[in-house]
Amino acid sequence: MCCDSEAKNPDNWRLYHLLGLEQPVTAKQVQWTFRKVTLRHHFYQAYLVLSDTDRKSLYDALGEDAVGFIHSGSWGPLLHLLGSKAAIGFYFGSTVLAFLALLLFFIFLGVRVDDHVAWSWTAVAAPLFVLVIVALLITAFAAIVSLFWRPTWEEGMHYVDRIPAVCNFIAVVCYTIFCFLVVSAVGNGHVDSSGKFAAYFSLPIIADVVYYLSSLVWRWPRRIRLQMEIGLNNPSCFLCYGFFFLGIIYPCISIAQWLLIGRRIDRNIESSWYVVFIPFCFRAAFRVLEAYMRSKMKWTIGVKTVMGITFDTLGAFFFNGMLLVSLYFVAVRITRGKEEVQMPLALIPVYAALLYLLCAMFFTVVYLWGKNADNEREERLNNLKWIPTELSKDRQGGPMLVRDFHRGADDASWNDIEEDNGSSLVFHGRDGEGTEQYDYFESVTDEDLLDEHHGDEAPNTPYGVSAPLDEDVGPHFGSHTPTATDSEMAIRPRGGPVHHDPLNLERHGAELDSTESDNGEEEEYDEEYTDDDDRIGTLMSSSPTSSAFFTSSNHSAGR
Repeated sequence: MCCDSEAKNPDNWRLYHLLGLEQPVTAKQVQWTFRKVTLRHHFYQAYLVLSDTDRKSLYDALGEDAVGFIHSGSWGPLLHLLGSKAAIGFYFGSTVLAFLALLLFFIFLGVRVDDHVAWSWTAVAAPLFVLVIVALLITAFAAIVSLFWRPTWEEGMHYVDRIPAVCNFIAVVCYTIFCFLVVSAVGNGHVDSSGKFAAYFSLPIIADVVYYLSSLVWRWPRRIRLQMEIGLNNPSCFLCYGFFFLGIIYPCISIAQWLLIGRRIDRNIESSWYVVFIPFCFRAAFRVLEAYMRSKMKWTIGVKTVMGITFDTLGAFFFNGMLLVSLYFVAVRITRGKEEVQMPLALIPVYAALLYLLCAMFFTVVYLWGKNADNEREERLNNLKWIPTELSKDRQGGPMLVRDFHRGADDASWNDIEEDNGSSLVFHGRDGEGTEQYDYFESVTDEDLLDEHHGDEAPNTPYGVSAPLDEDVGPHFGSHTPTATDSEMAIRPRGGPVHHDPLNLERHGAELDSTESDNGEEEEYDEEYTDDDDRIGTLMSSSPTSSAFFTSSNHSAGR
């Protein structure tokens, strides 16, 4: 209707707006944007990690390794409670204590088995008791914090994400009871006659089954796939389902190894110790495979190189290989006696592995503390420089419609168009007549537009497009370009602005070599100049998602 002058959005505006797109857009771009919008796991996980100062600092220092630490069942809840510095210190102290306790235990075990000392078995196992008690306290604290500290939705977790913390505590309880029972039986001299070791070894079987079954929460194929889906990549099915199958294989290996050891100690079977330790070989092989899969997963998202995959795989191979060699040295010691192999010498690979872990832990904690201090200082400086944009009273923070700009409110400006990435905006003609096409800005033959405009007005070009002006056009608002003198204006007839096509390379080709600056000096353009906005898919786009990285900028030459 001729009397209907109210501006409106195009009829096909809503669905594009829901995806944050602006026309023109291709179906390929729509598919890419929809894939990005639907990956809510990525967005929510990124928000939960980066919105918290402590978690963000830890992620900036460790990268993807910090994600597993933050969402782990044991240390994740403590990190939320204690903060990054306290959590790092607590983790460092408990881990160093655990490694030292294991190192002392294996040293005491080696000298006691070969009768170099006459200590009681309770004294020999004292470091082991300290280890299991500390682990029991930590896992109990983590389980309590995980269950009662905050609701699941505040941590971005599901109820199943609480399972690992509780199951870790149950597993540590089983191992603690097992250690006390075995040390008590060995100290009383009931190793050969009790016949109860098969029953004792049911406790580590229960612990391993509970632990690995609870790990299926983060090993779930869909969760692994979501962690690897970045852009349009297609994660490997081997990686998506590999971790899940390993979580099922590990309990089976644990059942076999502990059952064989218990029955061999009770002399229910007469197999050699070399055969009894075969399940440990399979466990070591699967550990190496899992290390390769973890590195391959990081390579999929682009944070690991092929050389990094090789280094991680070889490192896991040598580390697990050392422990396996030490285990078979122990088998030789049990079979042939201390005359052939002494127990302290058989445990040398274990000592080397524990010392390596201790050195790595010291280096890691020093690096983390320094990096955390730098991140906190940078965070404070950035917060001092940053001024948040406040919404005016008339705006509620929702998507802005065309009529909001047509009302002529104080807050309706081109800056609002730039900031409002979620709405599809239509540029207006004179007198608020909205246009649904781009011919208003590109046509040079529309006589009506030429008659309506005046030379002293700013050219009504799309936001973000620097269209070259005709020589007859006056400077746009805010420009420092010198204007013509009165005599020159008297000679040349005053006419309306002529908006040339910014894509016309024939007219603007000569401007690529040099331009005249304000002071009359010639400014050379770099031949290798690349448009910073080459990811913008359309000239009219004010939303970064509308390009979808598929089309290059067409106005690079015009610039």
